Amino acid sequence: MNLSAIQPIAPVGDEQIGGHRSSGPMVPTSGDIDYLNALVRTFEQALSIVTTLPVESQDALLARLDRLRDISRNFGYSVGDAVDDIFADYT
Repeated sequence: MNLSAIQPIAPVGDEQIGGHRSSGPMVPTSGDIDYLNALVRTFEQALSIVTTLPVESQDALLARLDRLRDISRNFGYSVGDAVDDIFADYT
């Protein structure tokens, strides 16, 4: 999953970048994008492995991955959307 459509977001409330308040949007660096892509790929790898396990073993692990999916919606930068799409493809 490529997150090339990542959107910058403005800080909310007292959010700070590097100890300083930013008045403009936060723009992810290439390192941030690489990290987020790795998170999404790792989620997909885990999901692909879980779906190969016996059905009785899948439920608990799918519930844990579903919880991670919920958490990923808080990351911003389209990570939650990417993880939702992957989860839908496998379940």
